Amino acid sequence: MLLLCAAAGWPATSAGQGADCRNAIFYGGYYSPPVKLSKPITPGREINATIGPHCAGAGQPDTVRAIKGIPARIALVRPGVRRSVWLAGGLHPETRGHPLHARLYPKGGPKPTCRSGRVVTWRYPIASVGIGRRANVSFLGPGGEAIGADVYEDTKITSTVRRAGQPYVAGQYRAVAVVRRCRSGRPLVLKLSVRPAF
Repeated sequence: MLLLCAAAGWPATSAGQGADCRNAIFYGGYYSPPVKLSKPITPGREINATIGPHCAGAGQPDTVRAIKGIPARIALVRPGVRRSVWLAGGLHPETRGHPLHARLYPKGGPKPTCRSGRVVTWRYPIASVGIGRRANVSFLGPGGEAIGADVYEDTKITSTVRRAGQPYVAGQYRAVAVVRRCRSGRPLVLKLSVRPAF
């Protein structure tokens, strides 16, 4: 799973200028590496994306396609590929409201990792957000440490910024999170409300 960097939205795994980004798509932000679907999709209109910043050939055209019935700002596909999609960063396909949730999770999305534990409210900024089939979040704790937490299919996410109608979450966003602190394992995000810090 890639992480979106806090400031620029670049994958944290980027190797810097000239990185090999053949699996990446950049269209108003980075998209995930290809993610497999349970059923084939129908490609839609051609989209004129570009090779992303910090990649070899940055800024050059990168022709991809939209998916029929799915906004291009949510997911894209490369020509000739029908069983894999590239997912936009900052969104959460593991939650029920994502347009591709059912195709990504035909047997249901991620379930709660625990049913008991103290429920607390965190007012920590977002440190990073996963990108791909599972987009868990990391918070910046009071001591400056990163605290990872799991998002599951019934996590309620709201944001003052939306991308193609979906709540958008990014690093450095201010957040109010209702979290269950499990006795073992990572905390579980029940509700998440975010807004930009500026």
